[in-house]
Amino acid sequence: MRMFARVMSMRRSIHRWAVGLVAFTVNMQGFAEQVVFSHQGALYHSITDGKQPGLFVYEKSKQKGASDFLPPKRIGDAVQGLTVALSDGKIHLVSPGCEHTLDPEKGLVLKRKIQLPGSPPSPSLWTLADYNGDGHTDVIVFSQTAADAKARIFYGRADGSHADAFVLRADGKDFDSSGIRSPHFVNLDDDDDLDLICLDAGGRIIYYENSNTNSEPLYAAGRILVADALRSMTPFDWDRDSLPDLMVETKEGKIGWMKQSARAKEGPPVFTQPDFLVP
Repeated sequence: MRMFARVMSMRRSIHRWAVGLVAFTVNMQGFAEQVVFSHQGALYHSITDGKQPGLFVYEKSKQKGASDFLPPKRIGDAVQGLTVALSDGKIHLVSPGCEHTLDPEKGLVLKRKIQLPGSPPSPSLWTLADYNGDGHTDVIVFSQTAADAKARIFYGRADGSHADAFVLRADGKDFDSSGIRSPHFVNLDDDDDLDLICLDAGGRIIYYENSNTNSEPLYAAGRILVADALRSMTPFDWDRDSLPDLMVETKEGKIGWMKQSARAKEGPPVFTQPDFLVP
């Protein structure tokens, strides 16, 4: 009887683990891997799956009309795991192991390979930031595996190499990167250090405040800024008022921007509802 009870208990545990894994997988599959960002006045939309994968551009219309942008034009293939990093005042287009440049006619072009020590987890999302404010660009790798849901930071050195990884922490424990998308390090609360903002597996915008300094970041527990389900999110100062806004795509596929309407040294940033730019 004891052996039977242990077997049944083990089966129940395996069942709960399997149900949780299936639910996580279904939740992740509900979102196509997409990225929306702005560059030189145009909007770019990267789609890696679905019926029409590719990199598309919405160019500004030169004629007055109902829409400010022309219909999308495909300019190249999309890249798996693309992220848009805001570092040293520039936009960096990053995928696992690579940095890309944007050619308005050819799409994404490989700029350089990013070499890191060890074997970073795969699949994963990579982004760039001067994490510790020393003037060198660091690489942050967010694991997308259920068995290793951590984020690792590789400090950049003056010679272009990177130090061994250490694990990102938030609220005093290892950061849980399960299912996150659109990770960005950006100064959102006007205190000259980098906060972390991302989408969780359900598409909600989560904000992690850097409660310490630029050189020694300490991240607080995540706070939900927007509970609506979004496909993608990229910080960008769309209205040029020196406050980072958010370029977003809704679950219905609408592209727009969310203005940062309030910024203070105390409390999280506040964003308006999306102002849609294209249908």
